[in-house]
Amino acid sequence: SPQRVMTPRQAFYQLGERVPVEQSVGRIAAENRITCPPGVPVVVAGEKIGNLEKKLLLDSGIFSLNVLKLE
Repeated sequence: SPQRVMTPRQAFYQLGERVPVEQSVGRIAAENRITCPPGVPVVVAGEKIGNLEKKLLLDSGIFSLNVLKLE
C-alpha cells in the first residue's frame, strides 16, 4: 500500500498541480482517485505515489492526477 506522508485534510489545503500519471511517481497525491468497478481507492490525498500506483492508475484509464506542487 502507498506510504502516507500527511493526512488527506493536510493535502487538501496545499497548493497542487495536475500532471500526467507518468510524472507522478515520487509525488504526493492531492486528490483521491478511485477505480470503478469495484470502487476501491488507488491513491488517497496525502499518499506518496509509487510505481505500483502508477500502473494501477494507467490500467484503470486514469491518465492525469492532482499532486502537491513542488516548491
